[in-house]
Amino acid sequence: MKPDLSLVDHEIKPDGSELNLAIEKWQKKVERLGGEPQGLWIVDFDNGQGYFCWKFPEAKIGFWHGYEDGFSKRIALQKEETTNENCYCTNQLHPGGF
Repeated sequence: MKPDLSLVDHEIKPDGSELNLAIEKWQKKVERLGGEPQGLWIVDFDNGQGYFCWKFPEAKIGFWHGYEDGFSKRIALQKEETTNENCYCTNQLHPGGF
């Protein structure tokens, strides 16, 4: 028995093309920001010594991993307070050990 599509919002296509379009748009936005999509809603940002990494639904980038380590071995970033005569900055994030 086929589902009754008359009750489905006509903007949503049952073939998944709307979802694919949304994913493609997301990937392009991530790439414009300098990120490298690694999977659905997972992103790496090259920092010269490894990658800062983010996954949905994290509110901010809070982890990093080495080039050879991969997402499963990511490490939490450490918060470091920094002051100078022009600004007082907290929450500057630096990878531990770098």
